[in-house]
Amino acid sequence: MNAQFPPLPQEAEPAPHDHDQIMVPREVVILVAGFLLLSLALIAGSRLTGIGETREGPLAVRETALFTVTGAGRIGDDPVPALVATTEGGERIELAGKGEELFPRLIVRGILTMRARRAIPADRPIALDVSQDGQRVLLDPETGQIFRLAAFGPENGHSFDALLKEPEQ
Repeated sequence: MNAQFPPLPQEAEPAPHDHDQIMVPREVVILVAGFLLLSLALIAGSRLTGIGETREGPLAVRETALFTVTGAGRIGDDPVPALVATTEGGERIELAGKGEELFPRLIVRGILTMRARRAIPADRPIALDVSQDGQRVLLDPETGQIFRLAAFGPENGHSFDALLKEPEQ
């Protein structure tokens, strides 16, 4: 008994789908490439000429206090040591007590972290400059970091005043 079966259907070639080939008009590709080249040219030009950089005039510094710090600790230290600043004259001033996570400790940690990344010894002095108009600026001469303390609020802006010869209120 030989039954005849109809032939198996031939598999047709799959029809091409529109999403298989993304067609972007040539004009769009040219515009995007032109925009990228223009952007790169403008960025390079501004970097070379200095256009667009924020520049501040020099502060008229009235007083500068140089100091070194010990006891900055690390986040998570238990117990956190006292943060002690030593002035040029050898006077030791406690900026943050043992276990206190205060603003001076956070700023000093930031400075010391940047120094460690650049392999600069932590025992080099940090400068506190006070301008004629009373602005306080913490400057790390080793890395060039500048912290305008007024930017952190009035209370934090005066947190390093104990280092000055004549602290202002």
